[in-house]
Amino acid sequence: MRSLALLLFRIGLVLVSSVVLLVSGCNSGDPFRDPIPASISVASVSPVEKAVNVALDTDIVVSFAQGVNPDSLTASNFIVSRKKSGTTVSGKITYDATSLKATLTPYQSLKPGEQYEVVLNQIKGASGEFLAPHVFEFSTASLFQVLNVSPQPESGGIPVTGASRRDIEILFSDSLDVAKISEADFFAWEQSEGDSLPTTLDAQIVWNESARTLSLKPRKGRLKYSHTYRVVLRRATSLNGSVAEPTEWEFETMKAKVSTTTPSNGATGILTDVPITVTFPIPVDRETVPGNIHLKDAQGLQEEFVFARPFTYQENSGTVVTLPIGDDDESHLNRGTRYELIVDGVHSTDGERFQRLQIWFDTVQ
Repeated sequence: MRSLALLLFRIGLVLVSSVVLLVSGCNSGDPFRDPIPASISVASVSPVEKAVNVALDTDIVVSFAQGVNPDSLTASNFIVSRKKSGTTVSGKITYDATSLKATLTPYQSLKPGEQYEVVLNQIKGASGEFLAPHVFEFSTASLFQVLNVSPQPESGGIPVTGASRRDIEILFSDSLDVAKISEADFFAWEQSEGDSLPTTLDAQIVWNESARTLSLKPRKGRLKYSHTYRVVLRRATSLNGSVAEPTEWEFETMKAKVSTTTPSNGATGILTDVPITVTFPIPVDRETVPGNIHLKDAQGLQEEFVFARPFTYQENSGTVVTLPIGDDDESHLNRGTRYELIVDGVHSTDGERFQRLQIWFDTVQ
């Protein structure tokens, strides 16, 4: 009896051992029964979720809580696309194992005023664990554009002095990145009447953030009279990386004119030995005066009066030119004669051509 019990015990022990071995052998060969490794997760993203007014030259950065297998960071697993069109953004993907950051740097600037979607999927951790799908969105800055220019295109008679004087200005829709604008990007050509070649306006570039205006401030204090200006804006970038379209336009400043003459236009009873004076509002180039101020008999063949003595000049903020008339019989004006005074071809010291002037007066009988 005792030996029978011992036999049964041994048989039971063998059966239990076999079951244990069978169970353990099956579990070690079944991948679905292995313990699941800890998953990896996203710690932060840049731009942040739902960010707006994002710069167009921004990089997309994902910070992970755990280390990532760099080989799993591909264009198929780190996807940036325009949400409306679905167009994928191509770029270079890099990974920094120290900071645990993956960065996608677009090959081209992002589009303005667009909503973008970022999808992270099938990215693996260092131990082969997968990142759960992660999606976030952001919107780029609106289109950067020129809203207005001053003076207006094709305008004429623009004042260059006084309270109504005008500077060259451009109004933008957004803040300008001043560090990216230079004299090669924003400048003006100036050309006077009769000149064959234009020159570059000597001006300082000034940005007014509160008014969002970019100006050309002439270093001499004002634009020039009697000039045509062609303003060129080749490249302007906003703080958000948006580039404005190139802009060009032209305008003309007011004519430089003679202020007064003595005698005045239409005067009568003028004495034959009274000097003739011409007053200019700005300093004149004296070399352009001789030969460009004429006094002629208005009748018949318009014989030109020859001044016996040189012109004299009085300089101040402008210039007064005096044309002396002699008191002898050969160098004074004729009595009872209508004369024409013509000023044509005189320039200022800054190369501003004065508008042609033609007046008449009658001498005493």
